[in-house]
Amino acid sequence: AETGQVLGKGTHDLEGYTLEGKGYFGPGELPVFDRGFFNMPHGNEYEWSFESFKEKAKAAGGEISDELMQEFKQEMANHLSRDTTDHLSMMDQDADYI
Repeated sequence: AETGQVLGKGTHDLEGYTLEGKGYFGPGELPVFDRGFFNMPHGNEYEWSFESFKEKAKAAGGEISDELMQEFKQEMANHLSRDTTDHLSMMDQDADYI
């Protein structure tokens, strides 16, 4: 209190943090993000899944394998299982995120 400084300022306990996929950053250390980090998907989850499916099919030379189709089917089933118009239920889905 006498110095006017925040107790612990500059220490790992107060200023250290971990970012998922990036690792640990101590006091004064900043993460570096590449351009791709900021590419956000456009549209809803159905559109994003379909665009991803199309990109994978193009990468496979236009071949749509049973495995690729099954993966797309599973993604869409997951989206549909979470789809709801019940606003209270929707708020509960994100309760742990907020």
